[in-house]
Order: sequence, then C-alpha cells, then structure tokens
Amino acid sequence: MEVVDTVVNVNRLGNQVMIDPEFLTEKARDAIVAIDPYRKGFDVFKSELIAVNWR
Repeated sequence: MEVVDTVVNVNRLGNQVMIDPEFLTEKARDAIVAIDPYRKGFDVFKSELIAVNWR
C-alpha cells in the first residue's frame, strides 16, 4: 500500500455510480508503512497483536 498514489472508492446506489478518488499524503503513506507487518517482522507484529488483545 505504501506505493499507492490514489485510492478510488466506487459506490453504487440504484442506477447512480459515485466515484471518489482520494490522494494519499506523505503522512498517510508513512502511517501505512509503520503498520505493515512485513516490514516489522513477524515477532514484532505478533507481540503488538498480543498487547492489543490484552487490553
């Protein structure tokens, strides 16, 4: 996801289609990179998951 420029949301209501492009900011890309389990490694991801489930 950190290499994505635009996210396009497509919604359909009856015969109408709404297209809503969202352009990711640098801050959004940094947040996506920060939560990517492949970049963190399995052990860090697992420990964070356990910490969240204990709350």
